[in-house]
Amino acid sequence: MSNKKNKKKNTIKSNKKKIELSIGLIVKNEERCLEKCLQALKPLRDAIECEVVIADTGSTDKTKEIASKYADILFDFEWIDDFSAARNAVLDKCSGRWYLGVDADEYMDESSVDEMVSFLKSDLSKKMDFSYIMINNYTDKNDLSQYYSFYAFRMARLTKDVRYFGKIHESMENGPLEKLYALKNVVFWHDGYLNIKKNLQKKKEQRNIQLIKKEIEDDPTNVLRYMQVVESSNSQYEKYEYVKKAIDLVEEKVDGYELFAKVVYCHAVKIAYAYNYPEFSSWVQICLERYPDSLYTRVDVKYILTKYSIKKHNYEDVIQYGKDYIAAIPDIFDIKSLLDISLSTLKYSQKKDQDSILIDIAKAYAELGDYDKSRQIFVENTFESISLDVADKWLYELWFLWNKTDISSIVSSIMDFIYNESTDEVDTNALDKKIIFEKNIEKHFVNDSIISDEKHILPFAFIAKFDKCELSYSAKIMLSDETNDIRQLSSKIDKWNNVPDIVLYKILKFEIEFPEKFYQMTADELKEAAIKIINVSKYNDENTIISYLNKNCENVYDNLKYTLFDFNLCLHYLLMTDWKEIEDESYCQSIIYLSSKYSTKFLKLYYNENLFDENMIDVIPGMHGFAWILIQYKNSIDAGDLKKSIYWLKKSLKLAPNMKELVKNLASNIEEKLKDEPTENVPQELLMLAEKVKTILSAYPKDDPAVKAIKQSDIYKKVAYLIEK
Repeated sequence: MSNKKNKKKNTIKSNKKKIELSIGLIVKNEERCLEKCLQALKPLRDAIECEVVIADTGSTDKTKEIASKYADILFDFEWIDDFSAARNAVLDKCSGRWYLGVDADEYMDESSVDEMVSFLKSDLSKKMDFSYIMINNYTDKNDLSQYYSFYAFRMARLTKDVRYFGKIHESMENGPLEKLYALKNVVFWHDGYLNIKKNLQKKKEQRNIQLIKKEIEDDPTNVLRYMQVVESSNSQYEKYEYVKKAIDLVEEKVDGYELFAKVVYCHAVKIAYAYNYPEFSSWVQICLERYPDSLYTRVDVKYILTKYSIKKHNYEDVIQYGKDYIAAIPDIFDIKSLLDISLSTLKYSQKKDQDSILIDIAKAYAELGDYDKSRQIFVENTFESISLDVADKWLYELWFLWNKTDISSIVSSIMDFIYNESTDEVDTNALDKKIIFEKNIEKHFVNDSIISDEKHILPFAFIAKFDKCELSYSAKIMLSDETNDIRQLSSKIDKWNNVPDIVLYKILKFEIEFPEKFYQMTADELKEAAIKIINVSKYNDENTIISYLNKNCENVYDNLKYTLFDFNLCLHYLLMTDWKEIEDESYCQSIIYLSSKYSTKFLKLYYNENLFDENMIDVIPGMHGFAWILIQYKNSIDAGDLKKSIYWLKKSLKLAPNMKELVKNLASNIEEKLKDEPTENVPQELLMLAEKVKTILSAYPKDDPAVKAIKQSDIYKKVAYLIEK
């Protein structure tokens, strides 16, 4: 009794009113998105009599629980690797005058309701059999302005002849053109590509490709299926092989080839361009000659040709192809283009693609010397409006114009946008672009002496004008030769991890103390600052580093961060010097002297002094251990114990093998001195012990494990200098 009652409740919502629209879904494990999808349909359901029919194909999460709150009919369908079978099972339970197919990860835009309702209530809906709607596919979860659009064949007037076909990428067969319509303002947003996990995406792709290949086995001349393998596969080889097979079928003029030929050749061009296949030029020519009016040629192929021309420095072609591409974009949304782009999505129609092409055109004008036209593109397509993906490229090309034409108003508008403090609301677009802007400025903010491409250098005077940008202080430092001015400007800098390398070097060169905020950086940032300074010094004057280290080595800091920077500067200078090129022993010894000074200060502040002994060195960070050993080496030298100093040098190589050349230089000088050192003062018992050890060693081959074991013993270490001498 109750089962019959429930069945009646699940299968019949209300027959008091005629149902105008049946909305059908097939679902499996869609708890992430299903409620949002069904909730978005509520305004439409409130406006017109609808029913929602859902087939669940094996969910193990809360999908069915969510679906039950919204569905008029909810039923289980056993999955048989056939999407059309599942769709048709939904169709069989629908009783509306029209049918709309929706996926669980799609959301109806509320602005779509009016046109949908008007159409269903109009006489036109009685004359038409099928309709397209617009699907906008999001492609970047961090930038929802990035999506591509296409018309999808999703609506049909329900008759017994309306069926889905194809195990995968299923579709309804449309009727004559005069029975086709498009609801151009009905839009669904699709976010499925943003949220799927990589492992699930891979499984889904593998499943889809296997189903498509099964379809090809059943129908080996179906051009559409070959095209779908090309679209679904991530394999370069598979894409190439299947697009060539599709081309063969097109050239053989199999049934239906006319419909898909333009898409096939467009895919071929994209693959040839991406993987440098030799057919690129010939396939491009076919697109241009046979299908010049197709949006696949006008958008995707012209996009690729623009990029190809940029690489080849053919700037006239960049302008021509780029303009053709931009002119084609509005036609994507023209109903007249409906059948053209319903076959496959346009890959390069997103806003970021359009912005990228506009920047290419601006670059081409600038390279050809037409700076006014280049500038105008930047004026019309502002930093605020362009896509985040191409913001860095936009800035990079803009800087090319700085000494060609007046771009001060453009840069001022950037500053007003990213440093605008007039609103309390957080503008994430401005924050993201502020980071890009400052990194871009820093990237160009280098010394002329270490630059090879001068046309992209920003002058310090240019940056210094923009006081809202913290990098302007760095620019002003580079423009000044007055110590007091540099010191004052340095004190105004807040973010020292964003200060260009050359500025850090200049402050050091002028022997100006870094302000307190400099030392408030993290340990890693202080180390990075030291490395940056050393790198710049190699192109300028390495004596700057030595001069700084000599000046400060006698000043004992109680503040660990002060000492940490000096320690890193000294130690990394030691590490980054090419000791093969240095033969001056006194220079090597002076660096070791400085290193022992700074290492002693740092290690005393950083570690408990009782921690350090020879047996504990292996458990602390390698370079800290190396620094401690250098101190022991220096102490041995000062005490005149040359043999012990050799011992410490050998031990240092275990911790810092990259210091081999320095150690080699130091050791060779000590060994020369040891040759002349008399052995008469060596105790007789040590000489006898050394002879015994030598006798034992001579009994084994040099590569015998026993030799290694003996050399690691305490006895050997005691007489090693005598044996090795």
